[in-house]
Amino acid sequence: MTSTLEDPARLAALAAAGLLDAPAQEPFDRLTRLAARVVRAPIALMTLVDCEREFCASAVGDPSAANRVGDLSHSLCRSVVESAEALVVDDLRRHARLQSHPALQELGVVGYAGVPVVTADGHVLGAFCVAAREPRAWSDDDVAALQDLSAAAATEIDLRRAIGNMDDQHRRLRDSEARKAAILESALDCVVTMDAGARRRLQSCGRAHLRLLARGGRRARAE
Repeated sequence: MTSTLEDPARLAALAAAGLLDAPAQEPFDRLTRLAARVVRAPIALMTLVDCEREFCASAVGDPSAANRVGDLSHSLCRSVVESAEALVVDDLRRHARLQSHPALQELGVVGYAGVPVVTADGHVLGAFCVAAREPRAWSDDDVAALQDLSAAAATEIDLRRAIGNMDDQHRRLRDSEARKAAILESALDCVVTMDAGARRRLQSCGRAHLRLLARGGRRARAE
């Protein structure tokens, strides 16, 4: 069975978001700064998780996120994506499952609260989270604030994708019109219809055909 991280539809949605390996984006940086202020956390992140790595789309206060790419083995956000649920831990050192996690042992993360970033079509792309290097009792209001900010980030992603789709449609339409114009330019045929009074009506005519008619008319006059 395909794991959540390896789900093709999720990975396609992640690629379509266009944020993996992209430069920092101010709309997302604004949200992580707001998270750090509202929740009063020293570290705030928005991460994107594919099947091989974690990419930090935005970060506040975390020097380890400077290179923006991390191993999944060190990712707490991976658990958020796999479960599609919030992960709230006051003290990783006292958590039965996470007390030996590399995020604690090597990165020094002690308190963590993260919620999924979910697109309109239901794909979990990553996590919006805050962290601390000491125990932290996260409140329900803290988690609610993260959920609101994560929803705002997901809306931004969905909007960008919708605009990209519209641009693609407009590009295809322009290409189609250009192909039609090229065909009409070189066409030798014309379409003629007749109305109820047996009168002929020219519906369309290739420009090449019009040029032939024009040359024929000039020859006729010359004769």
